[in-house]
Amino acid sequence: MCIYKNILDSYRTGEGWNVPFLSPQQMAFVGLRYTGVDAIVICDYCNVVFKHWVRGVDPYIRHKMASPNCTSYENKSGVYHAVSLEWSNSLQKLQRQFIHTEFASFESRLSTFEKCKRQLYQDPRSLCEAGFFYTGNGKNDEFMCFCCSVRLIDWKRTDDPWVEHARVFPTCSYLLLTKSKSFVVTVHQLIQKYSNLDCFNETLIDSLSSNPDQAFKMTLRKRRPINVTTTVQKRRKNSTEPEDDTRLCIICLQAESTIIIYPCGHFYSCVSCALSVNKCGICRGKFKRVIKACTVNIKKTALSLPGTSSESLNISSKSNICKICYKQEINILFIPCRHVGSCCTCAHKMKKCNICDLNIIAKMQVFLN
Repeated sequence: MCIYKNILDSYRTGEGWNVPFLSPQQMAFVGLRYTGVDAIVICDYCNVVFKHWVRGVDPYIRHKMASPNCTSYENKSGVYHAVSLEWSNSLQKLQRQFIHTEFASFESRLSTFEKCKRQLYQDPRSLCEAGFFYTGNGKNDEFMCFCCSVRLIDWKRTDDPWVEHARVFPTCSYLLLTKSKSFVVTVHQLIQKYSNLDCFNETLIDSLSSNPDQAFKMTLRKRRPINVTTTVQKRRKNSTEPEDDTRLCIICLQAESTIIIYPCGHFYSCVSCALSVNKCGICRGKFKRVIKACTVNIKKTALSLPGTSSESLNISSKSNICKICYKQEINILFIPCRHVGSCCTCAHKMKKCNICDLNIIAKMQVFLN
C-alpha cells in the first residue's frame, strides 16, 4: 500500500489534478502517477503515458488495453490484483482451430438432422443449441460440435446435450460462452462425486434445475423417442415468425447479440458468429478474446408490474436505452457481473450495478451497432 500512497501524493503536485469525473484515488489505484501537467499521467511500472480522458472510460480498462503485459497486474500483494483477476475471468480466449463455420448457425445445424432416419431420445433443437450437428449415417446417433469437433455417439435416454458436451470437452469456447465456466465446474464436480453415470445425470438435473442462476438452467424434459423429421419441419414453420430486432446479431440477423469484442469494445454479435470470424465486423480489427455480456429483458419484467402504462413500457423496454436516465444509449459494461445497462453519464458515479446490485470493480466502454 506504500506504493499506492506514494502515487496518490503525486496528484497534489504541479497544476493539480483537474478531471472532475476521475478521482486521484481511482488513478492511483491502477498505478497511474500524475505528471503535474494538464491531465497527463504515466504508469509507474510500464512507463506508458496517458492523456485526453473522456467521461465513462475506466482508467484500469484503458491501462490494460494499452499495456496488457504491464507488471503491475502481476503484483499479487498490491492493490491491483483483485481488479486484474476479475477482468481476466471475464475475458474468454477463443478457440478456432477446429471450427466448422458452415455449421455456426442454429438453422444450418438443424438442417443436418434431415438425413437422420432413426428416432432420438434427445430433441434435435436441444442438440443444436448445445452446438451439435448430425454426422451419422442415418441409422445411428452420431453428433459433432461445430466449434470443438468433439464427436458423441450411442446416447442414453438420460443424457443431456449440454452435460455431455461439458463432460467430454470442457474447454470448448462455444460451451464456455453459452453456459459459463461455473456450469462446467459444477458438471465435473458432480462427475467426481458419482461414478455411476445414470445416477450422475439424475442428480445433476436435480442440482442444476434447483439453481436459480440462468447459467445453470437446462432443457429439462422427459426422454422419449422423438421424430426428427417432424421436429425439423415444425422449427422451419415457426422460423417465419417476426423477431424483435432491437439487439439482433448483425451477421446472422437471427440470434441475440451477447458478445463484446475485445479490445475494441464493439457489441454486435451472437456467440456462434463471433466464433466464425477473426476480425471485428465494425472496425475490422483482429481479435482473439471476447466478453459475454449479461443482458436483461426489461419488457418482460415491466409487463408483470401493476399499473404500468403503455408509454412508460415503450420507453423502458427499449433494449439500448440507459435503465437509469432513460435518455442516453447504454454503453458501459460492469465487471465482474458483465451487465450492460447504463450510459457513460450515469455509470461514472455508480459503485453498484443498477441491475444486480453487485459491487463494480471495473468498467469498460462498449459500442453498440
